[in-house]
Amino acid sequence: MNRTALVTGASAGLGAALARAYASQGWDLILTARREDRLADVAGALAVEFGVTAAIIPEDLSDPAAPLRLVREIEGRGLVVDALINNAGYSLT
Repeated sequence: MNRTALVTGASAGLGAALARAYASQGWDLILTARREDRLADVAGALAVEFGVTAAIIPEDLSDPAAPLRLVREIEGRGLVVDALINNAGYSLT
C-alpha cells in the first residue's frame, strides 16, 4: 500500500513542485487548491510520469469552512492521509 500525501496549494509553483517531489518517491497524492483545471493538469501529469494516483479536491482554503469540507471529502472517498504538506497561503491585503 502506497503512502498518501495531501498537498495544499498544489495547482502551481511550490505546491506543484512539492507534489512532484513526493510523486517521484512513489507517494500517492491528494491535491487541493482553488483552480480545478490546474489541479487536473498537475494530477494528470504526475500520474502519467510517475504512475501514482493523484486525487484532486478543489477548495479555497481561505474560506474558514473549507478545511472541514476538505476533511469530509477525503473521508468520504475513503482516502487516508499519511503526510500533510500545508503549502496554501493567501494575502491579507
